[in-house]
Amino acid sequence: MGTNRLLMRLAVLAMLAASCVARADTPQPDPARREEMRKELAAAKARLKLTPEQEVQLKDLLVEQGGKLKQIRASDASRAEKLQQAKAVRQSFRERLTTILSPEQLTEWDRIRDEAIARERQRRSEQE
Repeated sequence: MGTNRLLMRLAVLAMLAASCVARADTPQPDPARREEMRKELAAAKARLKLTPEQEVQLKDLLVEQGGKLKQIRASDASRAEKLQQAKAVRQSFRERLTTILSPEQLTEWDRIRDEAIARERQRRSEQE
């Protein structure tokens, strides 16, 4: 998988994880959803106007966060413990994100995240 493709998938997952609960039963996105996620990330990357250095730093941070959230979902911990652990991961992510992005980029990141969350909620409500 190419670096850009991985970065795109991870960024979307990170944006969703920023406000979603870590759930053990989270299904993997279907191929059509993966393509949609790839397009959303490409648009987000353009909106953030990342420098090459920021892109590498953000990719590393997203990979790390994705791994931690995956471990939490796979753990035998109670739902409450998983929620608490996921919240700690999200807080750490946010703190580190502020060291990578400028204040303007961080504001745009928040907008992108909020839009992604709204789209995901809409998608889920349409599936019910």
